[in-house]
Amino acid sequence: MIKRIIGLLTFAAALLLVCSMESQAMTNFARKYGADCNMCHTIVPKLTRIGYEFRLAGFRLPDDIGKAEKPFNLGDFFAARFQEQYKFTKTNGQDNASSQLEFFEFTMYPLSGSWGKYFASLGEFSLEPGKDIEIENAYVRGVYGSQNCWSQGRIGVMHAWEGFGASDRPIGTIRPLFQTTYMKNTPFKIWSLDESGIEVGYHCAKSGTSFSAAVLNGVTEEGEPAQGGNLSKSGKPARNDKDVRVFVNQFVNDDSSVSLFYYHGAAPAGADLSGTGTLTRDNFDRFAIYANYFVIPQVNLLAGYEFGNDSLSDPTINPSAGHNQGFFGEVDLHPLKDNLGIALRYDYLDPSTKVNRDTVQAGTFSVNWPLNNGLQFIADYQYKVTQQGAGLPDHKFDNTVQARMIFIY
Repeated sequence: MIKRIIGLLTFAAALLLVCSMESQAMTNFARKYGADCNMCHTIVPKLTRIGYEFRLAGFRLPDDIGKAEKPFNLGDFFAARFQEQYKFTKTNGQDNASSQLEFFEFTMYPLSGSWGKYFASLGEFSLEPGKDIEIENAYVRGVYGSQNCWSQGRIGVMHAWEGFGASDRPIGTIRPLFQTTYMKNTPFKIWSLDESGIEVGYHCAKSGTSFSAAVLNGVTEEGEPAQGGNLSKSGKPARNDKDVRVFVNQFVNDDSSVSLFYYHGAAPAGADLSGTGTLTRDNFDRFAIYANYFVIPQVNLLAGYEFGNDSLSDPTINPSAGHNQGFFGEVDLHPLKDNLGIALRYDYLDPSTKVNRDTVQAGTFSVNWPLNNGLQFIADYQYKVTQQGAGLPDHKFDNTVQARMIFIY
């Protein structure tokens, strides 16, 4: 099996070499500005400071705020992406190995770009085999101010936050554990929350400070983001609950920053995610801090810490739930500057501090090779160790190999 995996990775790398061409801008934003992808990205999808401020300014350069747009061109407002993936998973000691080459996802980005003097929009609609279309982003953003400082607001469906450095998207395709794991008996996780809501924010380029606050529709009892409707929660049918999110980013220099994330919400009563009982309404808080620093241009150090609190931690309601916490430390290497990224990350997660032997640890190795012509290859390997309770082996050891080819135009 290992020989098959190595052979597949070698074939994919050779395919990329054959298909590679001179670096040129291919996405809609790059086409509009006649720029290379590296203007906004270090290793796609991670952003440079220019890319971060470009997004906050409504997909325009900050000094273009308030200026008339050039004549409309459909190619400047539309992009599409498809992803093919190979995935291998195996739990040590179990006969459950899975090896699959599959079409992963097709995504369209219609009506995505700046328009007028102060407005922008983003559409991101993804389709996976056997699933309904997922609305990841569908919002309108307004900006007002100057290139030094400006206010911004948006309304519609949006991601949980817009980060930089350690709070940005990772080099690989596997996110930190505390962002993507459901904690004990609550249908909420920090990432994969493409919620409907309204946000206001402010960015000062001079000080490198960003602030945003949002009121969001929350999650349903299945843990899915609520993208519309009244979101009347079980037990209080007349109440229309909303969640609140605050995000702050402070640049240390053009390459490094510190980010703070806070989320307060309520998960409705309903089916327990474990399928073993009924979930009591959960009022919860999540706090996270992220930081990154380039020690030299080729080495970026990143870290993040998360702490969470749930009303379900009250032992009279649910003795098995409690506080949760997690952290990660990561080293990103850029041996070929913007043309190759390598990441090594360690994750630790305690889903409930009131439960013994439930911690999860993981080591993840990622390689990201963007050809800057729309074609990209990302490979990840993760080794995860999960403590298990009484009646089960002390630990479960999971291996995941994931190789993804991405093309965006």
